[in-house]
Amino acid sequence: MSVDINKVISWFDNHMGKITYSMYGSRNGSDGTGDCSGTITQALYEAGASKPAYLYSTETIHPYLTNNGFSLYAENTSWTAKRGDIVVMGKRGESAGAFGHIGVISTDDPNALLLSTSFWTGGESGTAVGNVKFDEMWEADGSPYFYVYRQIDSNQDNVAPAQPAPVSSIQQFKNAGNHFTNTNTFKVDKIAQVNGIWQMINYALAGGTDADWTLNGIPLDIVDNVTRGDAPTQVGDSMKFSSGYDNGTIDEYDDASNGVGIVFSEYGIVWFNADAFIKL
Repeated sequence: MSVDINKVISWFDNHMGKITYSMYGSRNGSDGTGDCSGTITQALYEAGASKPAYLYSTETIHPYLTNNGFSLYAENTSWTAKRGDIVVMGKRGESAGAFGHIGVISTDDPNALLLSTSFWTGGESGTAVGNVKFDEMWEADGSPYFYVYRQIDSNQDNVAPAQPAPVSSIQQFKNAGNHFTNTNTFKVDKIAQVNGIWQMINYALAGGTDADWTLNGIPLDIVDNVTRGDAPTQVGDSMKFSSGYDNGTIDEYDDASNGVGIVFSEYGIVWFNADAFIKL
């Protein structure tokens, strides 16, 4: 039997916004709940794979993949991700239950996206299916051991165009249930005390040099100075968001300006350029 990888990807696309994460319900989305391995088993079956003996787990799905036209392409080593690669995270023998994850790569490298059912949004209703940067999810899960399976004999009908249409940064945030995690640093381009609050601006995050303190000013109280620690912040210093402010959800979108707005407790909403913000 031949698996149509585009149908596997379409299965997840068609269930976006319809599944709530659970390992204790149907697991394949039939009752509105699902988990990673249950839904990938169902998607593979509906895309042409053999009838599964049961809904596999990340621990037991490996033979099902090899019996349905996939081979082990890479094991716990860097590889150039290709649309249709199936990635199983968690070392065999140690990946049962919440200790493993599985999904299908939906876009080629660089910055490949992993389409899967996950607890990424904390179990929020209807948000289990998401299309998230593979590297970001892998690192957030603690960089687990992983296996990459690729179809042995892909034919042209099952291969997407070499350069799929890009997914906008705003859509990527929406696909991830509006979730963000920011761990990278950014530089101080301007610093000032505005409305009694010391703030900084990074031109890339603000979307340009015409940044507005009211819209784009980042309170220094919510960032850490990587360059000089507790010493007074200066222009050119490297900063990163403090713990507790380095993850959360997008509160508002502005498609016209490619902006994402995040409410930082008592400091109110700060607007960022989506393309720059997603790289943090």
